[in-house]
Amino acid sequence: MKLTEKFLKSKNNTTDGKPFKDFSDGGGMIARLYKSGSISFYYRHRWNSKPAIALIGKYPDITLKEARSIHNEMRIKLTKGQNPKHKIEKDGEYTIQEGFDCWYEKHVLPNRKHSNDAIGIFRHNLLEKHGSLVLNDITALKWIEILKNKKAPTISGRLLKECRAMCSYLIRLGLIKPNAISAIKIEDVGSLGKVRDRIYTRTELKAILDFCEGNATNIENRALLFMLMFWGCRVSEIGTSTWKRNLNFQDMQFIIMADNSKNSKKIVRPIPEFMMPMLNELKQITEKGGYLIPYEDPASPPGKLLSLRVTYMRRYTGIDDMIAHSFRHTMSTHLADLGIAPHVAEKLLGHSMAGVMAVYNKGDYLADQLVALNTYYEWIKGA
Repeated sequence: MKLTEKFLKSKNNTTDGKPFKDFSDGGGMIARLYKSGSISFYYRHRWNSKPAIALIGKYPDITLKEARSIHNEMRIKLTKGQNPKHKIEKDGEYTIQEGFDCWYEKHVLPNRKHSNDAIGIFRHNLLEKHGSLVLNDITALKWIEILKNKKAPTISGRLLKECRAMCSYLIRLGLIKPNAISAIKIEDVGSLGKVRDRIYTRTELKAILDFCEGNATNIENRALLFMLMFWGCRVSEIGTSTWKRNLNFQDMQFIIMADNSKNSKKIVRPIPEFMMPMLNELKQITEKGGYLIPYEDPASPPGKLLSLRVTYMRRYTGIDDMIAHSFRHTMSTHLADLGIAPHVAEKLLGHSMAGVMAVYNKGDYLADQLVALNTYYEWIKGA
C-alpha cells in the first residue's frame, strides 16, 4: 500500500510499543515512524551484496513527493554502481531531531537496556521545541539557553550529558563538526542529582518489618518492601521478575537473568525460610498475572512505577524520606557492621566482583549469603 500525506500527518499512527515501525511505499522506500513521533524516509537496498539503508530525508522537512523524487534518483545511482548514500549526505546540516534519530537507532538501541529513558527526556525537554535547530549552528550560549530549566536543574544536567553523548557519536561518524557543547559544564545549565547516602537505622528497619508483617495495606505493597529490604535487589529487578522465570522454590533461589541485571551478569540470591510466608501469600494473589508484583494490569510489568509505591508507603512506615535504593545502602552498611564478609554483601547486592576476583572467582557464595540474610533478619527483628 502506497504512502499518503494523510497517513503521514495522522496522529493515530503508532509503533505498537516498539522503538520504531516501518511503512513501505514500494521500491525499497519506507517511512520510519519513531516512538518519539518523528518520521523519516529511507531507501532500503543492497550494497556490496549486503543489506543497506540510506536516509532520504525527514518529514515534513521534505514532502512525500520530494522523497519519492530523491528515492528515484538514488535507485538510478544504484543501477550505475554508485552508493546511494552519497546522494543524501547532509554535510553537517543535521538537526537535533535528525541527530537524535540517528544516535538513538544506531547507538542507544543496541547498547542500552533502558533505551526508552533517552526518548522521554529528549522528547519532553528538547525535541518538541528545538528539534529543527541545526546542530552545527548552535553556539554555547544557545545550548545553555535551551537546556537550562530553573524548575528542574537535575533534568537539565542529565539532558546535557545525553546531548554530549549524542553529539560525540555524530562527530565520530563525521556527520557533524566538533561543537561548543563539549565545553559546557553541568553547573552552567543545572546540576546532577544529589548522591543519596541515607542509611535506615535499626529502629526504622524494625518499623518497616512490622509494617510488612502486618496487614495495614495489600500484600503487593508489603511484599515489595520486604523483598527490597532483605534481598537488597534493585527495584527494576523485582519489576521484571516473574514467578516462573525468576523464583526457583526447589533450590530456594531468586535468580535475576543476565538480560535483566544492570551489569549484564546473572545474579543468584537464596530464598531464606523467613521469606516464605510472605512469598506464599503474594503468590496466591499475583501468580496468575505472571509478574511478582503487577501494576494495575496483571499482564504488564510494573517497571519504574514500583518506586512510586515505595514513596506511597511512607505514610505507613513513618519514614518521610524512604526510597527504594536506600535499602541497598542500608543493607551494605549494616552487614559490614554485623561482620559479614564484603564479597558476600557484594553478591547479595548484585555487584561485579573487583580486581582479580572478577576474573577467577565465579562463585555465588549462596550458603554465606543465606547466613547473612538470616543474621540481618534476626538483628532487625530483635530491635
